[in-house]
Amino acid sequence: MISIILYCLVIIQSDVKLKSPMGPKLSLSPHSKSSKFSFMGDCHSHRTTLRSYVETAEMRKVEFGFLMGDFVDYDEDANYRHFIDRIGDPKIPIFLVRGNHEALNFNDEDSNRYLDYIPKSNYYFIHAGILFGVLDNSGRCFKPGVIEEANIELSKFRKMFPDGTIILTMHIPPNVEGTRSKDLIPSSSKRLLRLCKKYKVEYILCGHLHDEAETTYEGTKIIVDGCGGGSILSTSTQCHYLEFTNMNGQLNIEKVPLERDNPAISRIDYIINVSVDQYRFWFIAISLLLFIRELISISRMKNV
Repeated sequence: MISIILYCLVIIQSDVKLKSPMGPKLSLSPHSKSSKFSFMGDCHSHRTTLRSYVETAEMRKVEFGFLMGDFVDYDEDANYRHFIDRIGDPKIPIFLVRGNHEALNFNDEDSNRYLDYIPKSNYYFIHAGILFGVLDNSGRCFKPGVIEEANIELSKFRKMFPDGTIILTMHIPPNVEGTRSKDLIPSSSKRLLRLCKKYKVEYILCGHLHDEAETTYEGTKIIVDGCGGGSILSTSTQCHYLEFTNMNGQLNIEKVPLERDNPAISRIDYIINVSVDQYRFWFIAISLLLFIRELISISRMKNV
């Protein structure tokens, strides 16, 4: 009984320490000739799959990784606490990309709790001659200023690295034939693709679809890979992450299989953890009442 009370008190006292990247900061080396990085989408509430991703990437000497959105089920503190418990303490930087599930609360209403933790959900950095751009299209569109900022960042990069590689990552794929997704509104897709053509973007990496798809549009390779486990009710067909090895500007892509969660066990684990957090005050109140009742019963037995 006491352990339950203490557990609930720990939950109340603990802060949600969400940040991007999770784990250590990346030591940037813009002019390095080699690098190794990874992408995984849509792990949702799958504990084993997420930890397997982090541990496998660490073991394979990956420098940093991306979670391409939907790493929680809802944009709520309880879900972020559950995610932090699942990811553990990564030894490599894990960058977060905002997905549509990081923009919806328990009632499936638009929510911006994510921005309380990571105010800048669009960001860029250069490493080993590659520009990495993270774009937020969690609301099924690019909000005002997102494409404009991307235009500035890509222009600066092209002046510094005329032959460098540009990789843009976002959650929802552009709405073109071959991506198997029409969730990004057409006007946002068109603006994104015009930008890619202008600056000769090599790759767009996305999740959202709990499967994989690949297409090329006017020179830009679009890879959709939401095979990080999928939601509890709609699991991925194949569990893996994508590993990129960069040697002197030449990129090699490999699928790395991951240990997969049992959907039923994941669902039970999620319900228990999130329910305890979401209704922690009720848990504490009931636990205290039961504890007091036990003390009264013990006292009466001693007086008999």
